[in-house]
Amino acid sequence: MLNVKKVAVATIVGSTMLASLAGCQSSSNGFASSFGKKQPVPAPRYIPNLIEGELTQLDIAPQKQVCPSRLPMQCMSVIRASTNENVLLPYNAIKGFTHMQGYRYTINARPLIDQNNKQATGEWQLVNIVSSIKMNDAS
Repeated sequence: MLNVKKVAVATIVGSTMLASLAGCQSSSNGFASSFGKKQPVPAPRYIPNLIEGELTQLDIAPQKQVCPSRLPMQCMSVIRASTNENVLLPYNAIKGFTHMQGYRYTINARPLIDQNNKQATGEWQLVNIVSSIKMNDAS
């Protein structure tokens, strides 16, 4: 009777193992058949098509300020001369321009626009520096 129980248990264990291994058979492409025939394809990398926007005069304050962002970073306080709009730009947002603390700048720059979606990228390209004035420490 003991041998019959051992055979029955061995048969159940063996059947379970065979059923488990059946799901691991390889398909013709070398991948396990449980993964299916179609493999996921990563989305293509988005590459913006940048163009320069309209020439804009920017007045840049002499002191950098803390940006309102999750990461601690310094921003330039910038006024667009055409609209008198005051904005904060990250210190490296104007390509070709390096802000020196204590100097007030007036520059001409062009916003960089993604031509694919007609949206401004938040970055600018320096055209020229109109003026740079060393300010007193009191300003």
